[in-house]
Amino acid sequence: MAGLRGILPAMVTPMTEAGSIDFSALKRYLDFLVERGAAGVFPGGTAGEGVLLTTEERKALLEA
Repeated sequence: MAGLRGILPAMVTPMTEAGSIDFSALKRYLDFLVERGAAGVFPGGTAGEGVLLTTEERKALLEA
């Protein structure tokens, strides 16, 4: 853990009205966080949606 530095926000996962991950909004959101100094992110975490995603959705979120 000594290598972790900076801000690592627990992010929300943007979803479409149909209930799938909104990858277009996700890219904009990640760009927003990085432009404001985030050193990394904690996807699918404390906002609560992580446990509601399927394994495939969690993999796609992490790959994105």
